[in-house]
Amino acid sequence: MADTTPSTPYGAPYFSSVKADNIDPESNIGSGPDAMPLKGVVKQVTGAVQSAGGNASKTMALPLIATNPRALDVIFSDVVNALDFGVTTDSADNAAGLQAAINAAVNSGKCLYIPSGVYKYTPPLVIPGPLHITGDGCLPLFGSLYQDAISDAINIPMVDPYFSGTVLRPSSNGQSAFVCSAAGISVSGDNFGVSFQTPFTGTGHMLDFQPADASNGKADMGLMGATWRNVGLYGHDGDHYMFNLVNPLYNTFDSCKAFGGGFSHLHATINGGNSLFMRTLSMVIVGGAAHGYAFSTKDNGQAMQLITMLGVQCITDSQPHDAGIAPSPPTNAQSLIHCDPNCHQFAIVAPDLETTVSSFSVFPPDSTFVDRVSGGLSTGITYAGSGSPSFAKDFLQGGAEFQCGVVAATETTGTVTFPDAYYHSTPVVNLEGYGVDAKLSAAPEWNQFSYELSAPGSFGWTAVGR
Repeated sequence: MADTTPSTPYGAPYFSSVKADNIDPESNIGSGPDAMPLKGVVKQVTGAVQSAGGNASKTMALPLIATNPRALDVIFSDVVNALDFGVTTDSADNAAGLQAAINAAVNSGKCLYIPSGVYKYTPPLVIPGPLHITGDGCLPLFGSLYQDAISDAINIPMVDPYFSGTVLRPSSNGQSAFVCSAAGISVSGDNFGVSFQTPFTGTGHMLDFQPADASNGKADMGLMGATWRNVGLYGHDGDHYMFNLVNPLYNTFDSCKAFGGGFSHLHATINGGNSLFMRTLSMVIVGGAAHGYAFSTKDNGQAMQLITMLGVQCITDSQPHDAGIAPSPPTNAQSLIHCDPNCHQFAIVAPDLETTVSSFSVFPPDSTFVDRVSGGLSTGITYAGSGSPSFAKDFLQGGAEFQCGVVAATETTGTVTFPDAYYHSTPVVNLEGYGVDAKLSAAPEWNQFSYELSAPGSFGWTAVGR
């Protein structure tokens, strides 16, 4: 049969160009009975276009064949694939291969891709420069709620290796899964899970990011401009976090989840913060020093500020575990959200904060807390610098607060102080005299109102505000 492949741009000149780039047009695409030479694919595509009445040489704009083709080795090096460095699901220790892949990705500026599978290694893996790690998914394996007598698949994964998709399995040798001491760089990740081989004991953090100069009194920035999305951690102990970050700035954490110790500890030796948490989950199920979300500053002398938390969830709860694993339960000293006195301007919107061990939360004194969804939460909140839980309502903006009372006045003028002050809006106050005329003598204030009566007597009052 005659070669009817158009001469331009997909005919002989094209195949000459790809031969020059060491691409054989007779090489197969695919495998097995469906394999076809590259030249045959071009014939089928151009033939289909011609059959439809089109002119393939003029109108074909499919990405299958480029007008300026690159060599295959260039095409396949758009990302750094960990499998090209000897990483396998069969190896008991992929540390060398994973580290080589990380170094190659950092040096080339390309994304590190780790395909679906379970990869064991001995931590830590050192991240020397800017890096983005991506996998094929992070799907928690909760399993059936009724799979065994102790199952509680509602809150934690119960099926080893606890995630499907791309799963890294560091050994529990007291080291963090990833460490970085660079200054002011972005290390991001998406769609993979980390599951410690021996869960809930003797682990480190998932990402421990401490710029080298931050520990010796010199100021340097840490993780900056990073985005972490759909990444999971299972099995860290109660003294460690998914993210342990010193001087972080401009970071986003989206739909990430941690099962074991805490979710994040952001610490400032200089100013840090300006970060966003969206629908993240912290299941603190192991006793230790870690809080669900912790924010701190060096000697309370610097500032961690401008943190926004949207729909975050934190639960401190003693849970059953797969295969008879039973770590020590969390304690009420492990806060759901914990801030020291030099944290400022937090916005905490529609959180889900739950505890079975009487944990509490410590918020910045100038925080905004919107749309409370956890019942009875106000009794478990204090504000940094104040030990009195009664301050909680001052900043809970879950809607208007109604207050009322009755006053038996012996004078015709006076002042009434609200039991709960209205910090966010001037309240609307109404008076009703019982046998006397009662009216406001001045506009209400945030903490009180003044009244005037036609004669000594009793009156009732109502106030609505925020």
